[in-house]
Amino acid sequence: MRYHPPSRLRRVLISAGLVRCVLMGAAGAGSVVWPVGYSRGRTVLKLSEGSVWVYRHSRHIADLLEQGPSVDWDFDDDPSIMWLPGVVRTWWLGTVVNIPLWIPLVVLAVLTAVLWSRDRRPPKGFCQRCGYNLTGLTEPRCPECGEVI
Repeated sequence: MRYHPPSRLRRVLISAGLVRCVLMGAAGAGSVVWPVGYSRGRTVLKLSEGSVWVYRHSRHIADLLEQGPSVDWDFDDDPSIMWLPGVVRTWWLGTVVNIPLWIPLVVLAVLTAVLWSRDRRPPKGFCQRCGYNLTGLTEPRCPECGEVI
């Protein structure tokens, strides 16, 4: 009995994980240069500075925009806030939830790496070189490829 390669589902999960990691890394890096946002009513969703920002204004956005340039929309005063998750309350934006993209990227990369590494080598009891089942052998060599066990 030989070692069988991973199932199609596992290969799809590994490929999807790799693609998601690349896309999430590109989105995080691109958002530093080109921030993107969406607003509806008082709620704002913003991808900027490598983080996803969600906030809900205490007033309608149109009222804040009428105030002009005195309203500061970014957190340039404290750059560490961009890389740490958290909830911040400000008088001009209300409650701001910050989710840095590096957190889901690391989680997804670790899960993908675990799936990938488990499929790279045959399990115990199989030849590490060719995947031949070594159960019941008396010699310390693989009969298929000659690898020393």
